[in-house]
Amino acid sequence: MKVPFHQFNPKKFSFRKDPVLVLDNFWTEREMEIFREAMTHSTWTGLRDMPAVSKAFPDSGNWLKAEIGPRERQLFLDKMSLPCIMEYV
Repeated sequence: MKVPFHQFNPKKFSFRKDPVLVLDNFWTEREMEIFREAMTHSTWTGLRDMPAVSKAFPDSGNWLKAEIGPRERQLFLDKMSLPCIMEYV
């Protein structure tokens, strides 16, 4: 299923009936602003500065990672807590 998020009904969708779900426009402009703002205040660590991870993923480029703040973490978890995911898992 491919559908804009605002038209998606998570209570009716089932991964058992349709194993692929693509939600267009999942994040609102405001939510993206919140994450982008938080990213400017994060401490970023490069893959090359994490030897164990770099060794485990040798061909994955040099990406960066940062901890997610409590506000952003809750926003992320609330948005990802779809009933269809919980039922499938």
